[in-house]
Amino acid sequence: MTSQNDPVGVFTAYVERVNAGDLEAVMELFDDSATTVGSIVEALPGDRQVDSIRQYINEMVTGRNGTLKAIRVARADNWVYALLEVRSDMMAGLGVECAKGIDELEVKNNRITSFRFLPDATDPQTQTVMRHMQDRFARRK
Repeated sequence: MTSQNDPVGVFTAYVERVNAGDLEAVMELFDDSATTVGSIVEALPGDRQVDSIRQYINEMVTGRNGTLKAIRVARADNWVYALLEVRSDMMAGLGVECAKGIDELEVKNNRITSFRFLPDATDPQTQTVMRHMQDRFARRK
């Protein structure tokens, strides 16, 4: 990556690191104050949002032999919007092939400062996965 802010380059590195299963390398791309809004990833009181993001990424993909496949990537200023398919052992265990949706990332100074996955609410497989993830995150509270 260059010293100039490169949101698509950061997203590409994010996908490569997720697909390598290297959660620590993935998290190096995140700013310590990274946030997430409008997502099932919610920090518990007193927790940093980036810690909840770490848990979510681990539960969805890196800790479950998962992969991301970017179907289409668009950039608007510091934001990257990527249509994705997510596959993992967790999903296979639920009897689904993949979850579909959009990763929305804001990148400043080549660090992810905002992250959320917007699931495809029209896809039955994705609905199954998201119900499972909501249950897992709800049990933390």
